[in-house]
Parts: sequence; C-alpha cells; structure tokens
Amino acid sequence: MQSKISLLALALALAALALAAFRPAREPAAPPRADGRLRDLQVQVAELKQVVERLASRPGEAYDAAPRPVAPAPRPADTLSGARTRQASPPPEQQLQAMVEEAVSKKTREVVSELEAKKNKKPSMDLFAATLKLTKAQRHDTEQAVLRGQRETYRILEMPTDDGGNLMDELIDVAAKGVVWPGTDHGWGRWIAKVTTRKIPGTNETYAARIERVKDSVRTAIRRTLSKKQYTAFERWGVDPTEIKGVPDSPEKTLEQRVKERIEQLGEQFPDGPPK
Repeated sequence: MQSKISLLALALALAALALAAFRPAREPAAPPRADGRLRDLQVQVAELKQVVERLASRPGEAYDAAPRPVAPAPRPADTLSGARTRQASPPPEQQLQAMVEEAVSKKTREVVSELEAKKNKKPSMDLFAATLKLTKAQRHDTEQAVLRGQRETYRILEMPTDDGGNLMDELIDVAAKGVVWPGTDHGWGRWIAKVTTRKIPGTNETYAARIERVKDSVRTAIRRTLSKKQYTAFERWGVDPTEIKGVPDSPEKTLEQRVKERIEQLGEQFPDGPPK
C-alpha cells in the first residue's frame, strides 16, 4: 500500500488536469517561441561581431577620438635596477571582443533559463514570483487572489448535482482508483462530461462555466497587481492562476489528504484487485 500511496502525486496531477480540461477555449497571447528569442540573440551577436571586426581592422581610427594618455618617462632608478615592466594589456579590440562575448553569454543564459521555467504550466508560487520578478507586495496580493480562486473552485465542485451527487467526491474517487488500479479508465471522461454539461441546481449555468468565471476574476485581480509588462509575460506563459502550487493555506492540502484516505479505503475494501 505504501508504494501505491507514493503515486499520490500522479493522482493529484490527474485531478489538476481534469480541473483544467473543461476550460472553454480562450484567445491567449501567443506564447514565447524559443527559436524566436534565440534568433534575436543571433542577430545581436552578428551585429556586435561586425562592430568588433571593424574596430579590429582599423584600430587607429577607432580610438583616435579619445585622447591617449602620455606614458611617464621611466625613472632612472627603474632603469638601473632592471625592474620588471608591467605586462602589456590586450589590444582594445580584444578587450571589446571579450566584453561582447561575456554579455552575449549572460543574456543567452538568462533567456534559456526563462524559457525552461515557462515550460512548467503549474508552477510553484516561488517559481512564479521569481520568474515574473514580483515584489513582496505583488506576491502577497497574487497569493490572496489565487487562494480565493482555489477555495471558490473547490466550493463549486462541492455543490450537489441535481441527482444528489457530489463532483468533488467523484473526482477524488476517480483519482484514487487511477493510483490503486492504474492503466484503466475509471471514469475521467464521464466526470468531465458532468462538469461541462450539468447545470448548477437553481441556475442556468454549468459547473464549468461558473468555475471559469472564478478563474477570470482571479486573472483580473492579478492584472491589477502586476505591471503591464509582467501581466503580458504572465499571459504568454499560459498559467492557470488557480493551479499555482504552494500557496499558503491552499485547499490543495485537504484534497491531497482526501485522496490518500480514499486510496487506503480502496486497498482495504478490495485487497485482491478491483471489483468485478
């Protein structure tokens, strides 16, 4: 059973996937393309190399505009004592070449690091804040918006359906069965169909539509908190704000515990395998 419980992360990932799967089609900003960013770097490198080559071919012209320091006459004592002269500095064009290469290398590392981070569409709050360079106040406000969205999403799923069912209980059951008896469809498709088609009793709104309204309200709150540049980066990243992990007091801890308990129950009820 311990080995099965160790697969809890898989169940929670599947549950998160289910919560996102019914999201209506949106028109997000185009995601950043790695090849485009790197192509821009290549263009910049080529331009800088041209400058360096031009300076290297005309070293005299390149530095004529700046006054050259006059070297002081050697003191007799230095000459007579045979003191070692200082090692000559590299030519100016070599110094410039080294500076260009270091700047390009640093920029390349920054771009690659950012692109790698943004492959994760369900980041931790720490990664989210670091990638978007949030201030302490921005992080606090973002955490509160995300926390509100997560709690409201979970509350909606706890609303009884018109047949007396509970979508959150069903989600936990499907996720747990996927861990205990992997490789079999335990009802993901049926669950998603319910969320997207069943209407909340007393309303003309489906569970999925209500949850999407919550997500939009979180995005609006985040837009007010972030700068225009930060929010553009957030949109291009494509993160669902209610799926950011590691937010203090998040209900995801409660969900994790409930999935664990259901896994244990299934193992005890059907020790010889799934029910026939």
